[in-house]
Amino acid sequence: MNLETRTAHSYHDRVNTITHTSNPVTSSLIKLATLNCRSLRKSADPTSDSHFIRYLREQSINLLALQETRANTPQLQDLFHTQFQAYDSIWSPHCGLICLSHDLSFFNTVLSICGRVITTTVSHKAHRFAPITVTVLYAPASRRDRYEFLTRMMQFDRSLLFPMSPSRHVLPGDFNYTYATHLSKRSRRPQAPAAWLNYIASHFVDGVTPPGHSSQPTFLRGTCCRTASDHNGH
Repeated sequence: MNLETRTAHSYHDRVNTITHTSNPVTSSLIKLATLNCRSLRKSADPTSDSHFIRYLREQSINLLALQETRANTPQLQDLFHTQFQAYDSIWSPHCGLICLSHDLSFFNTVLSICGRVITTTVSHKAHRFAPITVTVLYAPASRRDRYEFLTRMMQFDRSLLFPMSPSRHVLPGDFNYTYATHLSKRSRRPQAPAAWLNYIASHFVDGVTPPGHSSQPTFLRGTCCRTASDHNGH
């Protein structure tokens, strides 16, 4: 699994577009959402895609992180950018980060060659807050591939994707494992390598579950579930 990186230009840097929506950032508050969309191309009927994207666009979100986009071609990526009426967007076959506010901009964007990680710096055009780093991650679903992917992520030169001491760093994504199980040490078969678990526990906090509350499932299939802190990242 190739974890090399490449610098990338956001959509705004590649082409000038006319957009029609504005979700302003008030003060230092950013509304960020993350979702495993299980393919933005929902069917052969384009109207189905546009209804789903319109629903997401209407949620007054500033930044939308997507996983399992299946945006495999530049043509699809351009189509999704247009349908979201985005001010900026970054795409890979696995992930997407969409800017729905004219107040924000992306720079210093890096993508892993495998397409499972997107990292960029987000700044406010009026400098209402210091820039933040946003990393969107979509880990493999199978334990073997996920374990190898996250192990190599921790062994890789992480300065571009995961710095040793992250600061002002947000990590939305789909980890594809139940993080809370590892915290309780009840798991007999770890679903992620110790180096990754330690890195997350040391540098990130759960931004989904309110303080004093237990993590709630974000995905259910039979009796299996992922908790909010797991499926959506930290």
